[in-house]
Amino acid sequence: MRRIHLLRVAEPAQCFAPLFATAAAAGVRVGWLELAAAPSPALDSFAGSPLAEVLGAGAERAVLAADLWTVAARPRRGAARLRELLRQQFLGCVLVLVRGEVDAPTLAPAADGAWSVAGAGVAERRLSGERLIATLREPLPFAPARPVT
Repeated sequence: MRRIHLLRVAEPAQCFAPLFATAAAAGVRVGWLELAAAPSPALDSFAGSPLAEVLGAGAERAVLAADLWTVAARPRRGAARLRELLRQQFLGCVLVLVRGEVDAPTLAPAADGAWSVAGAGVAERRLSGERLIATLREPLPFAPARPVT
């Protein structure tokens, strides 16, 4: 399996639309993961949905396919495991932007249209969208900086 890079984000997905477009133009898949620390309104509305009814009846998977997107659901037994989520839900993605608590560098939009990557032991880097996507082709693009000896 190809390595999936994680970057933590705080802003809503609309702030990353230019990055999604740049990635798509370069043929790079980017995913989005919401790690909810507590129940969210989206999950509250899911409770009465047809997919929730199917899962409640005992099905292992439920999928809703519409013209614009597909929604898949499955029951969870225990806490979410990041490695499992990445393997099952983001196959083919090179980058997953994670909104929630995860040990990964933080990606934030910069005022000049560039992107700032910092934190988790990584010195701050400002990259254009194209350079950010190119950087993802490296094996460890956001590895913590090593001290010079």
